[in-house]
Amino acid sequence: MKQQPYGKKIQNLLIRRICTRRDLNKIVYRICLLLSVILGNASCSESKEQEETLMVSKVLLNVSEKEISETISITATHEWRIICTEDWLKPSLTSGSGNRDVTFTVYSNSNKEERQTKVFVKGISKEIGIDVIQSGVALTFQVDFIQKTLDPSGEEFTVNVTSNGLQWETEVPASDRTWLSLKEKSDEKAVFVAKLNNNGQERNANLLFKEKGKANSKTVKVTQNVFSSNVSDIAWSKLLSKVADSWFKTNEAKEVADNVLLYQRDCGGWHKNIEMHHILTDSEKAVVKADRSDKGCFDNSATTMEMRFLAKMYKEVSDNRYRDAFVKGLDYIIRAQYSSGGWPQYFPLRGGYSDFITFNDDLAVNLLKLLRDVYEGNGDFTAIVEDAMKQKAKDTFDKGVKCILNCQIVDEGIKTLWCAQHDPVTLDPAVGRPHELPSFSGSEGAKILEFLMTIESPSDEVKQAVVAAVDWLNKHKIPNKRVVDVKDAFGNTIDRKVEDSAGENLWGRFIQLGGTVAERVYSNLFNNFLNSGKRDYVTAKGDPITYYYKENAEESYSPEKAYQPVYGIYDNNYAFLFYRFLYNYEDTEPVKDKNGVMVDTSLRADNRRSYQYLGNWPQKILKEKYPEWKTKYGM
Repeated sequence: MKQQPYGKKIQNLLIRRICTRRDLNKIVYRICLLLSVILGNASCSESKEQEETLMVSKVLLNVSEKEISETISITATHEWRIICTEDWLKPSLTSGSGNRDVTFTVYSNSNKEERQTKVFVKGISKEIGIDVIQSGVALTFQVDFIQKTLDPSGEEFTVNVTSNGLQWETEVPASDRTWLSLKEKSDEKAVFVAKLNNNGQERNANLLFKEKGKANSKTVKVTQNVFSSNVSDIAWSKLLSKVADSWFKTNEAKEVADNVLLYQRDCGGWHKNIEMHHILTDSEKAVVKADRSDKGCFDNSATTMEMRFLAKMYKEVSDNRYRDAFVKGLDYIIRAQYSSGGWPQYFPLRGGYSDFITFNDDLAVNLLKLLRDVYEGNGDFTAIVEDAMKQKAKDTFDKGVKCILNCQIVDEGIKTLWCAQHDPVTLDPAVGRPHELPSFSGSEGAKILEFLMTIESPSDEVKQAVVAAVDWLNKHKIPNKRVVDVKDAFGNTIDRKVEDSAGENLWGRFIQLGGTVAERVYSNLFNNFLNSGKRDYVTAKGDPITYYYKENAEESYSPEKAYQPVYGIYDNNYAFLFYRFLYNYEDTEPVKDKNGVMVDTSLRADNRRSYQYLGNWPQKILKEKYPEWKTKYGM
């Protein structure tokens, strides 16, 4: 409405009215009243021209389950405010005026259900609603990694799974189950065990994690490089003394222990000269597993070494397989013992010289030390067997010591030393291989002597045996001599020789028997053990000759050489040397036998180099350990 008609109305009214002062007052009043009406009408007209504006750029926010921010523009002519009642939705402003941008932060939705709300923007007289819809978590699962390089020595590893309530499954591919296994599974994880890689090449496996009944899956690829051993350069017989205790907890040690279990024969023992710690491929393991019916052995530390290793493993790892195999080995030792108290090299028996009671290469001493460790229960043997088995070990030990005492050679009524082998029935000295003739043994005798001196609170019989052996060794030493290596220009040992050396002494590995013992033992050797033995030899001209072991021994044996070192050569190429008595360490001229063959009368350089026929084995015992032993027991 315009104001001009009102102005004209006033003007006309003034023109028509000419009045008195009294009338004028009335006119003024009426003018004021009219002006108030006019001004009121003008105010109403102005409000209608500034009518309220309120708009938003979006009325719908449809977002994923992840946290996200969305901006909405507000257009307004007046003041406004935002009404939001959910704590998972937050606007950057809650009120304002005029045009503004407002950022809405929608927090992540960890639930599988969708959620929604309505936000209001309120003005003076207007109101706008904004719908907010957020998706729930998708029904799927995740693994925490999709690729892993495994330790070549093997390891246990865990794959963590975020399943969001879904049912899932996993398995190791059939082609990889020889080295990789599923140890355990729960809703949140799967635990796998990879063995040491022993197959000479890198290997891989794809582990499939799959939603049950659905195609939805995840793949974890694992790779394992070839294992390189840390101990393969150490001899098996030296391993226990060369590695730290911590090594026995490693996967490599467990792999070696598996080898030891695999190599154990059905009888309970192990074979000799096997490097048990060398890693086997799966195909090699299959070959070993297929043939476990062979005899066990005690020679060259066989069986005792494996049992000591298992005891150490059981102490460090407590795997009952190690204990069970140890007990089986202990039972094997007990069963293999002769009624006379000694042990053969092989059990069950295989015939020949290996059936004799064997002291050679410390066989009996190794067994007795192991038995003592078992029944005393010290160190690695604290919990390896029950008390009943400990008592069996003690009884077997005592019986073995008694055998040693009974085998001590009595020469013309005087106790002396021991041979490397003894007959299990008569206990007389016996033969070994073709170069190991019945004799006093300076090497094995010294080891037996040393062992007897380790027995705590020894009986009078043990004391007498020790004193007698020491007296005999002192009487039959080669004084002021030593053996030295002969080297070539490259430092290689090509021979050995005896030279003077003040204060040092030598003994023969084999010292010929004398007196009535020699008569009895060598007669039995010639007429029984060697009686039917023979070997063929072909001369340089191609002529065949048969050599008989009995003849070789009888024609070379010299009774007058009693108590002197005696030597022998064991070479399959020279049948005329089998069981031949030789008395010369250094080179002497060969002689022609009845067949026209030149026969050695001394050791050869390669024999001296490869086998220790002379040595100082008893020297430290006599000079240091024996005096200490005597003092300890007041002798």
